[in-house]
Amino acid sequence: MRYLSAGQAAESRRAVARPVDRARVRIRFGDGDATDLRAALGAYQNDDGGYGRALEPDLRLPDSSSTATTVAFQHLRAAGADDTWPEVRRGVEYLLATWDPSVPGWHPTPPEVDDHPHAPWWTYRGPPTEFAANPGAEAYAVLLRHAALAPGAALTEIGAAVEGALARCGDEVEPHEMLCWMRLAAEAPEPLADRIVAALRRALPSVLTVDPAQWDAYAPGPLWFAATPESPLFDDVADHVAAHLDHLIARRAPDGRWLPAWTWGADPAWPRARDEWASALTVDALTSLASYGRIETA
Repeated sequence: MRYLSAGQAAESRRAVARPVDRARVRIRFGDGDATDLRAALGAYQNDDGGYGRALEPDLRLPDSSSTATTVAFQHLRAAGADDTWPEVRRGVEYLLATWDPSVPGWHPTPPEVDDHPHAPWWTYRGPPTEFAANPGAEAYAVLLRHAALAPGAALTEIGAAVEGALARCGDEVEPHEMLCWMRLAAEAPEPLADRIVAALRRALPSVLTVDPAQWDAYAPGPLWFAATPESPLFDDVADHVAAHLDHLIARRAPDGRWLPAWTWGADPAWPRARDEWASALTVDALTSLASYGRIETA
């Protein structure tokens, strides 16, 4: 069993580059508070209340998107954000304003994504034709967490679309959508949360990669679905978590960072996006290792 030494962990923390990620790692390890995170996230929030500006490094348009906004709320949640925070109120207003009842759902990105550098998989392909769990399920999770800021009629309408999408889930669910459903399960009332977890358990065997030889690639391994032991799917992947943690430690780069397992190819914007991803992924890796007791104390 591998462990990260206290010195290695400190080196990795020093390698975290983006201010928003430095604030995240300080909060996670108890030597920071929400002040720095709020200031750092403020650089990504637009006048419409949504978030953009490459907060999600593969999506570099300055305009707001529902995708980047749900990422922002992941960080706000970890910082203990509540309904009194102005940025929370504005972000909720953005999500409510961009809900499209004709889909019904959210558009993951606006068409302007193609006017700016972006990963190939974010190329605009037109408006969605049905509710997409990525990011729709996660956006609904945000609204449930801050339900006092959302009109009841809107929650009812969006909830009906969510229920319909969940009913359509079969034995295969796209892995990024599974992550969004998991975040919704953490906020949903018990009956809905239970149905979500049951659906994810049915789909898990079709997406889970347990072969260590594939973990160097962009593959949904056990830690995707149990980044911490508190995950509702931990028991389903528990037999493989230890090996994946060993692999995570082995993938640490000599400079202390964890690098993305994907690339944009020769796109000149990729090096900057790669470094921003490395910053975010290093925080994620340290969080998982600490949660599983894989960082030695000094």
